[in-house]
Amino acid sequence: MINKLIIIWLLIFISQITYAQQKELDKLRSLVAKGKLEKAQAYCDKVTDGLSDKKSERFHTIMARAYFTKKMYEKAADQALISNDKKLAKKLADEFINKDKDKIKAAELYVKAEIFDKAASLFFENKKYKKAAEYSNNSDNNIKYGNNLFDKGKIEESIYFFKKAKKKGEKFNVKKVLDYLYNKKEYKDAYQIQNYKEGSFKMEIQGSIFDKMIENKENTDFIKKFMESIHIYNNKQNEIIVAAYANNKMFDELENYCMNLDELNKKIVLTFIANNEKEKNPEISAWANSLLGKNLLCNDLLSIYLINEAKKYNNKPIDNKLIDDFIAKTKSKVEKCDKEYCEILKYSANVSYNKSKESKKDNSNKAEECEKTHSFLKAVELKCKKK
Repeated sequence: MINKLIIIWLLIFISQITYAQQKELDKLRSLVAKGKLEKAQAYCDKVTDGLSDKKSERFHTIMARAYFTKKMYEKAADQALISNDKKLAKKLADEFINKDKDKIKAAELYVKAEIFDKAASLFFENKKYKKAAEYSNNSDNNIKYGNNLFDKGKIEESIYFFKKAKKKGEKFNVKKVLDYLYNKKEYKDAYQIQNYKEGSFKMEIQGSIFDKMIENKENTDFIKKFMESIHIYNNKQNEIIVAAYANNKMFDELENYCMNLDELNKKIVLTFIANNEKEKNPEISAWANSLLGKNLLCNDLLSIYLINEAKKYNNKPIDNKLIDDFIAKTKSKVEKCDKEYCEILKYSANVSYNKSKESKKDNSNKAEECEKTHSFLKAVELKCKKK
């Protein structure tokens, strides 16, 4: 019973407020109809004082239309910006442009009209770069604006646009911008660009920042401190660092980093490397698997590594120089896994031979490639045995 009374009382109270506001709107319209715009404006200011923007919009719309009818465009614009009339805002913006009036106000009116590209263009022309970036939603335009500012040396301002030009799920790849930021060690700005729209951390996107830090030989303590500033902690830090070493082919540094971890974290990181690097860097995955005691998997991964490397020599005539070059590049990677180089070469040659036979059965065009790879690996194996 009490709840019903409260609801009835609230409905009566709301209806009284609505009725009171309607009377005020009617009075404002009456003053406007009589041409008493000064009195109408004073009354509008009085009744909207303390009202929410939403409730006051209707009053300002009446005043904006009145001023527009009288061709008092400046006053109409001021009222339109706090009204709910998008069509009138566009008309006023067009009027300001055509009559070469206040371009900033024209841009603000286009924002009110929700014509954001025009607004952004005007803000940009008038050097209001933050505002322009706020309303520029076209990736091509953002690249254009960013390049314009970057080439003028306005680096900080260009970042506003390059950040918005980045598409979700894709890495930002404007080389001159990234080179500049990395050379200046402006990693925070680079991260903000790569992180834009992403939400979750992705090795191939935000992780590229840490690849560059490692390439620049930044201290791992510095890198971890930077990670903490973007809320990356504990094992995730180790995973990102070892992935960056792997991406940069810095095998010795990766090994040294892992060996300096305590036993628990070392095992966690080695497992991550073993799983994460199988396709990109099978030799690194093989090393991790060897330390984890997974010898058969280690042999298979080393075989994949040697076969992939041998394929690079397929279109060259086999000679001692070529063989020595291959051995110099690959032997240390195999021996890091505590494996006999000649034995792994033999195993890899057999794998490539079997693949060539399978390809012939399937009439695959890979048969010739497999045969060349097998021949090269056999030649390396024979030289290895002679040493």
